[in-house]
Amino acid sequence: MAKSKLTKDIEYWFEIFLNSRWEDSINECTIDRYGIVDILGRSQKIKRAKGKKPERENTWSCYEIKVSKQDFYSKSKWTFVGHYNYFIMPRELYDVVKKDIPDNVGVYIASYDNKNSMSFYSKKRAKRTKLKTSESTIVHEYIRSLYREHLKELKKEYRKRKMV
Repeated sequence: MAKSKLTKDIEYWFEIFLNSRWEDSINECTIDRYGIVDILGRSQKIKRAKGKKPERENTWSCYEIKVSKQDFYSKSKWTFVGHYNYFIMPRELYDVVKKDIPDNVGVYIASYDNKNSMSFYSKKRAKRTKLKTSESTIVHEYIRSLYREHLKELKKEYRKRKMV
């Protein structure tokens, strides 16, 4: 099914929002047998223990974009496999579906600032959960999705050069 303009706008502006918060992200990331995450985010902390080499620790967040009641209640899976899991939706939809949002899942409300951008605010905090699959699986799928996007950009660049 084709994405609506609102879905595309949320996808685009939310990734910019995440980047401003030092969280890397990729859209449409397939996670093993669990399904496709609309946006998979990764933030990283450095753990320092006395007398040990510092270690990097990833925190994975899954974001599902829902723009209508039909979309929220559709048979499409909610691919919530991360440490933190969220819905991103318009305020009007949140008011309709809030009773059906699981306790551990957070919500970001999306709204247009003006015709050129969107803003987001946290309406409900997500609770940290254990990963539903191994971190190595998530890392692998994240890298595959990044590579897919890289190839798309290469193809665009190639088409531009051919036209010149």
